[in-house]
Amino acid sequence: MLSARTGYWSSKVGKMGKGVQIGSKVVIRHHPEMVEIGDFSTILSGVHFEVHGPIKIGKYVDIVHYAYIESAAEVIIGDFACIGNGVKIYAETNTYKTPDQREEKILLSLSCSAPPELFYLEKCPVIIEDYAYLGTGSIVLPGVRIGRGAIVGAGAVVTKDIPPYMIAVGVPARPIKKRPIPDSEKELLKNSDA
Repeated sequence: MLSARTGYWSSKVGKMGKGVQIGSKVVIRHHPEMVEIGDFSTILSGVHFEVHGPIKIGKYVDIVHYAYIESAAEVIIGDFACIGNGVKIYAETNTYKTPDQREEKILLSLSCSAPPELFYLEKCPVIIEDYAYLGTGSIVLPGVRIGRGAIVGAGAVVTKDIPPYMIAVGVPARPIKKRPIPDSEKELLKNSDA
């Protein structure tokens, strides 16, 4: 386990850019060498990482107090994204289905402490694109992509992809409104749809 305080970071972290700021009581458990942090990103106090797969944090990212990021599969956070206070991001969940997604064999337990033959963990990457914002206390579940410039409202639970420049709220999170798209972004988004 690794704890960081302002001005200190372990050389075991895979890659850390210039100008990165780390608050107090930041914890990285298991595999700190799988974490990459881009230039001028800020990780505030109390943030907790459970690292079993790669975590790639872009440049100028803010991860605010007490966020929790679990990476059984890859977690990518794009440039200029903001992860709000107490946000939880999961790249793994228990499921009652078998690995081939059939229910012919019902798994007996959803407890990760049970013997492996009694439960199955589904691992799927999470991608948070550039300029996205996750509001206070929101939860992002495995296999989700939050689009460029999207906003997830406070307390929302994201179970499906959120398109670029959409505002999504609720449990489960649903897009409710499209944000204005800056002219400089319109061509980029048009090309990405092709």
